[in-house]
Amino acid sequence: MLRNKIILSVILILLFQVCGFAKIRNPFKRPSIIMLTLNSGQKPSSPKDRVKDLLNSLVLSGILNNSIAIINHQFYRVGDSLDLFKIKKILPNSVILTANGKDYELILNLSKELKENNRDKKTLNKEQYK
Repeated sequence: MLRNKIILSVILILLFQVCGFAKIRNPFKRPSIIMLTLNSGQKPSSPKDRVKDLLNSLVLSGILNNSIAIINHQFYRVGDSLDLFKIKKILPNSVILTANGKDYELILNLSKELKENNRDKKTLNKEQYK
């Protein structure tokens, strides 16, 4: 009986210590915008280069009901800000972003499998007409 109490006490102490080291975070909070940091050897980039770099890092993976865009695994609506960009319009297959007075189109990415299937269908169609 005493042995069981000691084992239970040790387990509870270890459990509370492990829980104390766990990081407390809000699962509903959006992550803060990741700022680009410069290494000491790099020159500061121009606004055009920064827009280009950010645009290349964005991936449009889905659009829901032409009102919600899924960009980099986050949900955005028209008017939401995405670092330098503001979402101007959500279309069925793309999103129009605006930054520094210019519009940019982010096109929905098809998975590699879909692209390969489409390519196979095109070759099949060509072979049918030969």
